[in-house]
Amino acid sequence: MRLAAFGRIAAANALSDVYAMGGTPLTALALLCLPRTLPREVARDILAGSLPLLDGVLGHASLGLVPGAAYANRMHYGLRVLFDPNIPRAMQDVMFDPQTSGGLLVSCPKDHAGELASRAHAALDTAHAVVGRVVERRGMHDMVVVSQDAQ
Repeated sequence: MRLAAFGRIAAANALSDVYAMGGTPLTALALLCLPRTLPREVARDILAGSLPLLDGVLGHASLGLVPGAAYANRMHYGLRVLFDPNIPRAMQDVMFDPQTSGGLLVSCPKDHAGELASRAHAALDTAHAVVGRVVERRGMHDMVVVSQDAQ
């Protein structure tokens, strides 16, 4: 059996856990370019300090070494994103980088997040983290708020 088949099996098992806990896999053009499927009363909070990044990513981004599509994503979605002023431009660029869509972003009920993270840790040989939450925010439909750390 080829290694790719093992990867597909691991991904299928991980997704079955997501669905079993009431979660929903999401897809995106980049981390901050999420589909507009949430009710009007909610916003998404992304916790920049929780994002698992490859070594050297921020250093490269600080030199402007990000794909041009990151800037296109910022132009298209940027008005829907509110950044904490302490988040460096390099981190912002990484979050708009289309390469951040290579991972799987999952939404699940808060009380299941810890168990889902434990299962991911046991089943997957890759970085994973709870990187945000969906919160009630009247008047902020379709907004993404990026803060530095978990509150």
